Amino acid sequence: MIEPGDIVIGTLPINLVAEVNRLGGTYQHLTMNLPAEARGKELTAADMERYCAQLEPFFAASQDYARAEVLVGEWDNFNGEYGPERDYAVRSTINTEGVILKLLGENTDTRNMHIERIPGAWRINISMDPEETTMQVSLRDDGQILYE
Repeated sequence: MIEPGDIVIGTLPINLVAEVNRLGGTYQHLTMNLPAEARGKELTAADMERYCAQLEPFFAASQDYARAEVLVGEWDNFNGEYGPERDYAVRSTINTEGVILKLLGENTDTRNMHIERIPGAWRINISMDPEETTMQVSLRDDGQILYE
């Protein structure tokens, strides 16, 4: 029953935090410096203050699969937008150089995007063929965009 913009506060397991985030909610985790002897016991407000209770925002997502609203197609100058908007799956794989995002959808060619941090910029490699880069874009920290 989570809706975009909802705030969930608690001590949820990671898979439920990911579900809250997937549905558009934000998650605030109740953290405390709780000693072993205080675990599993009812705590008073004074106990929570003594153990430095605080709310911290956390974000979680499955590394392998996420649903996303993705705009596909060419830019429509008349309407000033990409289109049409459809529900697609985005599969991600994390490696030591960055992350690879694969867009999966009905009647859509599979696209891979490899995003990595390089000195002074974020580089995005886009490919239609996993063996070959079709386009490379660098978003530099100084605001310049380089198409390679």
